[in-house]
Amino acid sequence: MLRSLACALAVLGVACGGSLPAALPAASHAPATNVEVRPVPPADLDQRLLQFYPLRGQVLSENGFARVRFTVDERGAVIAPDEALKASDAAYARACRSMLEASTWSPARDARGNPAPYTGTFDCVFEHSNPASQRTTLDASMNPPVQPDYGDDWLGDYDFANTPGTSGAELRIEVLADGRVNVLGMLIGGDAELASRCRRLIEEGPRWQPATDKDGRPIRFEGTFSCRGNLDSRRKQILLADVGASGPLPLETIASLLTDHLTAFTHCFESAFHMSKSVYGQHWLAFEILPSGAVGRVEWIQRSVADEPLEACVFSALRELRFPTAQAATLADVQLELGGI
Repeated sequence: MLRSLACALAVLGVACGGSLPAALPAASHAPATNVEVRPVPPADLDQRLLQFYPLRGQVLSENGFARVRFTVDERGAVIAPDEALKASDAAYARACRSMLEASTWSPARDARGNPAPYTGTFDCVFEHSNPASQRTTLDASMNPPVQPDYGDDWLGDYDFANTPGTSGAELRIEVLADGRVNVLGMLIGGDAELASRCRRLIEEGPRWQPATDKDGRPIRFEGTFSCRGNLDSRRKQILLADVGASGPLPLETIASLLTDHLTAFTHCFESAFHMSKSVYGQHWLAFEILPSGAVGRVEWIQRSVADEPLEACVFSALRELRFPTAQAATLADVQLELGGI
């Protein structure tokens, strides 16, 4: 699938044409080590680079470029430091380094013909050749639910002023399509008594105005509700805003499975919220669905904050999904919107 989507050249100063050359020399220069014979890359280096083409480039039909420093040791193994000398986006620098470090070269030779280390710079050119129209999208956005007015005396005789710890409680709730509310649990660290009172209030009180999809149909919603002294109406919302795909799997099938498993993503972001991390905004992910239905590569296209634990959780949630089998791979992407209302 990668080859049909884009072409990529691992050479210095060469543009990407309609087809890949059979073999091209390594794009290295300014060697840090004096050698008699420079190292020789694998003949299929350009084909290898296609395997590492960033998913963002395929989703956005985006060209990319990276210049990285690399070293080929006496065994032909390649080491590429993390810092890029130049890159149109960090994703292309990572792809270039990953491709190099996954390859084995014929090592350089010194004047005596012995293997010798060689250090230089390497250019990777990524050029997308397919129109953006090949990617189809499905607007999965929703209008969030609206809570009723519970008044000012819902606390009763509860002594909020002496509430220990967080002075509140965070409840994970679901609002059904008929407006009924169920409390699914409490996040760690909240006040248990306050959570209990809040639970009775929203489960036994008046129904909510349910969430609606883009066509105005009532739908189930899951989110986080804050129980504070004034019953703060700002709730952390995690919404599935948009889904895109290019490949044999139907877009509706992908969107349906993501919607059904939105809870897994919700729990990842709830953990980040609990750690007081500011993760509001758009989180846009691209991922490969292999012919077997398993999820392969997962990469960020855009995110509001870089956080390793959150990334590990979200990537793991995606890789646990199983899609229908197909004759070829599918490239999919999903936009998650995080905000408070």
